Amino acid sequence: MLIRARLDGDIAGCATLLADVHAADGYPPVRPVSFHDFIASADQIEAWVADHGERIIGHVALHSRTSVAATRYACEILGRTAGEFGVARLDVAQSFSSGA
Repeated sequence: MLIRARLDGDIAGCATLLADVHAADGYPPVRPVSFHDFIASADQIEAWVADHGERIIGHVALHSRTSVAATRYACEILGRTAGEFGVARLDVAQSFSSGA
């Protein structure tokens, strides 16, 4: 598995992954009209993917909005201030996380 910066060409795979996650556990709780637009959010600061054999199996993005607890945690790890970003949920393909 490789963690790397998300490229524009990864967005379709991330949207497919998010659709699978939504079907499995209901995240995001309000289904977006477009998973593609949800992934390619305009307020995103940075994004990464987990890539396994050229298959996107996870996605995480930093945004200018999110919960206080998640923001504090990201600030601690990345050495940034809370005003710089927020954290979006890490989505991991169910099949990968279960070891399949």
